[in-house]
Amino acid sequence: GHWAGRELERNGVKILALSDVTGAVYNADGLDLKETRKYVLKHGGIKGYPKAEAIDPDDVLTLEADIVVPAAIGGVIDAEVAKNLKCRILAEGANGPVTTEGNEVLLKRQDEIFVIPDILANAGGVTVSYFEWVQGTQNFFWGAKEVNDKLRAIMQKAFKDILQTHVSENMDMRTASMAVGMRKVTDTMKLRGLFP
Repeated sequence: GHWAGRELERNGVKILALSDVTGAVYNADGLDLKETRKYVLKHGGIKGYPKAEAIDPDDVLTLEADIVVPAAIGGVIDAEVAKNLKCRILAEGANGPVTTEGNEVLLKRQDEIFVIPDILANAGGVTVSYFEWVQGTQNFFWGAKEVNDKLRAIMQKAFKDILQTHVSENMDMRTASMAVGMRKVTDTMKLRGLFP
């Protein structure tokens, strides 16, 4: 979640709360992620961070916020948490942060909460791993700017394609993400030819 937070912060988003295995903190005026990172590295966790109020880690996801990013472990947004979310955007940074029951609640709240599903929201890491593979097999070297530019272009196109499918096919974002992914695999298999 740290790198997602840094990117959000870089784009002007105020980070209100953070949690890790040691605890959770909240500051209505915002948290400085460079400072919190230094604190975590020095103290082994966010617990006790002096420039924020300690809160119950279970409350982090249901704070009033524009964006909530569950980025650590799966299954944290069950039906009860989904009912109590007070955000406009849920960006699933972790793999499978929403349970099946939680997803059923979110489907009923589509007009209130825009969900960026894990298959899209955390695809950046896999994409950069692919870039590493390409560089290794082709003896390329891309600097950080080139990697970030390529990543941004791919992620923006993926988001646009999925959003377009979401709207045109009247699908929720999770289903639209799967549909776009399956379409790409199918199209690629057709181009390459089907093998027995």
